[in-house]
Amino acid sequence: MAAAKDVTTVIVTGGTSGIGLQAAMLLLEEGARVIVTGRTAASVAGAVTKLSAVGGGGSVSGQAMDMTSLVAVQRCARRLRDSLGHVDLVLCNAGWQGVASSGVPQRTREGVESTVGINHLAHVLFVRELWPLIEASAERNRSAGLPRVRITVVSSDLHDPDTPTGSAKMLGRRVDAVDPADLGLERQIRDGTFDSTTAYKHAKLLNAMHGLELNTRLADAGIHADANTVDPGFIPTSGLARENGACVTCLMSVCLGCLFSGCCHCLFGQPVRTLRDGARSELFALREGPAGRFFHLDEVRPAAAMAEDGELRARVMDGSVAMLAGLGFMGPPSPLG
Repeated sequence: MAAAKDVTTVIVTGGTSGIGLQAAMLLLEEGARVIVTGRTAASVAGAVTKLSAVGGGGSVSGQAMDMTSLVAVQRCARRLRDSLGHVDLVLCNAGWQGVASSGVPQRTREGVESTVGINHLAHVLFVRELWPLIEASAERNRSAGLPRVRITVVSSDLHDPDTPTGSAKMLGRRVDAVDPADLGLERQIRDGTFDSTTAYKHAKLLNAMHGLELNTRLADAGIHADANTVDPGFIPTSGLARENGACVTCLMSVCLGCLFSGCCHCLFGQPVRTLRDGARSELFALREGPAGRFFHLDEVRPAAAMAEDGELRARVMDGSVAMLAGLGFMGPPSPLG
């Protein structure tokens, strides 16, 4: 009697729309067991209904996880670690961008500047809370001769001030420094220099640092798991422009999407891509690409110099954990900080 095929279990944050939804579809087509998270129970239910129609023999379920609330993130992660049994792949895909070039910060439920709180701090807490599940799954896979557990954190080319997008003046200021003691940008908010577009670049730098530092700490601990980070490219239909109102959202999602989709046109030196393209890039990094590297689309390249600086990266990770602890979110003991 043939042994049952081991089914790959994948968690996709922000899997109810945009790139995350497309990634979940691709995974289901290949027979994976997929768990998507989304901001509301309604959005999760709608996505699960849509994804359930995808062929390929996979299975899908979902959990509500409002990433503006660390309490909600913690509860969701704990539900998953207590119910899943094991996990093979974690795609930290969810993202949020505020009104472009706004000098007025928005705040999460805990009072953290929203760009940092949603894109970075919520994912740090999510992975930390999943740690017992990740550790047990890694040991299971090691014993069974299965691939390492992989965590991929979605970043952006914007994080690097030496790229055309990272240095483009119309896309906010360059991010040439990061202060591990002020990851939430409170100093800029107090002195009136805060800019939401620059804050997004800062958050994407923190994402890149998170993915690379996770890999370092997993390797140092001898865990059968690793991590990396990816830029899925410029995708007008991703939904990130939704905070800018209906007109801008329409321009980005419909006009630019129709104009460039499937073509070789570029903007700021970047090919303009479809949701499916972005999902394929994220899944390449998640399943096939080498650990501890930054992916621009489907190619390995160095991340920003700050993200490649191991000492600074470690201080940023420790600063992130200290922020969480200061807000009352410690997480289970782990080598992740």
